[in-house]
Amino acid sequence: MIKNNRVIFSKYGYILFVFILICSYIYSLTIAPVNADYGYYVGAAKSMAQGLVPYRDISLGYPPFVFYLLSIPYVLCGTDISPLVPMYIAFLFNLANGYLIWLILKNFGINKFIRQYAIVLYVIYLYSVESVFLGLEPFSTFWGLLGTYILLKNKKHLGVAGLCLTLAFLCKQYALLYAPIYALLILLLRVDKTIKERIFAVLQVALWSLISVLIVHLFFVCLTGQGDYFTLLLGTGYGRRSFSGVVEVLRKRFFHMFFIVLLIPFIWNKVSRLEIKRMIFLIISIFFLLLQNYYDTSPHYLIFIVPYVVVLIAIIIGNISFAWVRVASCLVVLLLAIFFLVKATKDYQIIREDENNHCIITRNQQLEVVRFLQKVVPPESKTVVARQWNYLVTPHLYGLIDIAPVDYRNTRFGFEEDPQLLEQVKDAEVLIIETSHPLYDQFINQLKPPYQSCIYKDVHVFLR
Repeated sequence: MIKNNRVIFSKYGYILFVFILICSYIYSLTIAPVNADYGYYVGAAKSMAQGLVPYRDISLGYPPFVFYLLSIPYVLCGTDISPLVPMYIAFLFNLANGYLIWLILKNFGINKFIRQYAIVLYVIYLYSVESVFLGLEPFSTFWGLLGTYILLKNKKHLGVAGLCLTLAFLCKQYALLYAPIYALLILLLRVDKTIKERIFAVLQVALWSLISVLIVHLFFVCLTGQGDYFTLLLGTGYGRRSFSGVVEVLRKRFFHMFFIVLLIPFIWNKVSRLEIKRMIFLIISIFFLLLQNYYDTSPHYLIFIVPYVVVLIAIIIGNISFAWVRVASCLVVLLLAIFFLVKATKDYQIIREDENNHCIITRNQQLEVVRFLQKVVPPESKTVVARQWNYLVTPHLYGLIDIAPVDYRNTRFGFEEDPQLLEQVKDAEVLIIETSHPLYDQFINQLKPPYQSCIYKDVHVFLR
């Protein structure tokens, strides 16, 4: 009787705990301030839903797949649907990624308790790397992980893995880093094949991916009438181009996930050669994916890395011989994860500070501004939003309300440089700017009178 109660508590207690974690995550989606990327992605998706063509009618500095996916709800239900819909879609992909982690761990022979622990760790890590915001990473990670699982589980579906690589790239350009990861997986872990067969398998995956990329490329060449749009996918416009970004991420955000590798020397001689190869594969894959921080150090870039970190931790802990060391390692890793989760919640998940750290921005404050703008800004007016990185009005507004930026061909939904914005103001029907903007006077001078003006909590709207 006591044993049965213990089994029931262990099974349903875990389910309840994970359910509470997921519900807390969903609640965070409803209260976290909308970030700049949200406006970029949703603004582009809304425009595509209205028939505009990426790379021809709008300047889209990313691959198109996610934008087409996000445009579907706007095609079916109109542009007035809840701003949470795109976030929920990304959340479903995050759940799917958790399931793929479970399948990969099961394929590696990790016991059920460690798999359960790994899923809890995955949810906590995911939350702490800025995943509450809408991003492209959850979608790209899904295809990257699916390809990883297919290569581990199946011996024949190399073409499907190549297609997964293409789809991951079509979600975000940094998913090209999965290419060497897939090659490494085949060369290290496909022990059922000879070296020659492994090399041939790598070439098969690469060929299938290349063919599917070329098909997509030719499709967009025909659609847009230009063949250079792929140059937009290589991180252009980013301010950082330095390997110091990789070091910074390792030092500030990543070390608490990865310190568990310090236990590898203690288990190295006690595990099979296959397990050692798996750990080598995971460690090298993690560092491959860290290379994206050459361009930027945003926390959400680690969404790519979290699944491989979680799988590595599960393998290491699962191979610790002494029970007390295993339990202690689980607790230390979990406590560190919770510490950084709390820090992430305080620093950027639920509230955001303006660029000068003067005031706190919340979702409700943003929505108050949106309601004001919906009253005063004519629908589909040619609008310029003067960029100011404080998350109050720019540039997320393109995702929350229907405003049409001036000259779709040249605008990047609020990410333009100031000289370009100043030029666009000359033909704009509406200018939205905060009185604290450092170029406030220059923007006003570009407006041709007569014009009307409205102001609400430092947000100034000029209408011609």
